[in-house]
Amino acid sequence: MKENIIVALIFLLTIVYVSGRIRTEKDEKFDKLRMTTSTFDKMKNLHKNTYYTAVKAIIGKMGSILYKELPKTEKRNDTKLFKTYNFKAGFKESWMEGISSTI
Repeated sequence: MKENIIVALIFLLTIVYVSGRIRTEKDEKFDKLRMTTSTFDKMKNLHKNTYYTAVKAIIGKMGSILYKELPKTEKRNDTKLFKTYNFKAGFKESWMEGISSTI
């Protein structure tokens, strides 16, 4: 009877020891996955860039659809305006210059 209790006790202690050890190995794996401030900033930047790219693509697609629906005279005026676009100056400044040159 004492032998059975000793065997059961050793078995339970072994289970507790092994389960504790498994948890620490899992914790070590999860510690590698945790975000630090630098990885958080990198992920935030990646998310922001992906979002901006998606919004630009949607706006570009909408612009191409609307451009196809314009009458020919409006298309000509718009192409003249976009040919004068100065990419280095930025859209607002060159757009205003294009408007003033067509008026």
